[in-house]
Amino acid sequence: MTAPFSYNVDEATCTATVTYHAQPTMGEWRKMVARLLMHAAFQPHFAVLLDRRRIYTPATTDDVQQFVRVLDEERGRENITGRCAIIVSDPASYEMGRMAEQMSSFANSIRTFRRLEEAERWLAESSLPEAKAA
Repeated sequence: MTAPFSYNVDEATCTATVTYHAQPTMGEWRKMVARLLMHAAFQPHFAVLLDRRRIYTPATTDDVQQFVRVLDEERGRENITGRCAIIVSDPASYEMGRMAEQMSSFANSIRTFRRLEEAERWLAESSLPEAKAA
């Protein structure tokens, strides 16, 4: 069986990109987050890009709640302080991503996109000195 996702940490852009190959269980999601945080190149201020364009069925409401809970827990521990962009390919997944944005306890920390370029632009904004000072 193929892993539900792969990831790459790019020090040059301060971005960790997670590419979904299948819908993960919450246990798999938690393990991936733990591995990402342990990655030698990953730093808390790095942006996280979740590329779900290959997944054509939306996550369940329960999965979204747990996903946000994990991210918020790591933000609370200051293990992840950068923005998180979700890229999706279908309208239902977009709506689930929008729900995740609203559920997070950290304002403007998650945003959902349909286009990679828009997500990358939003994540790059957080690397600007003005954004860090806020």
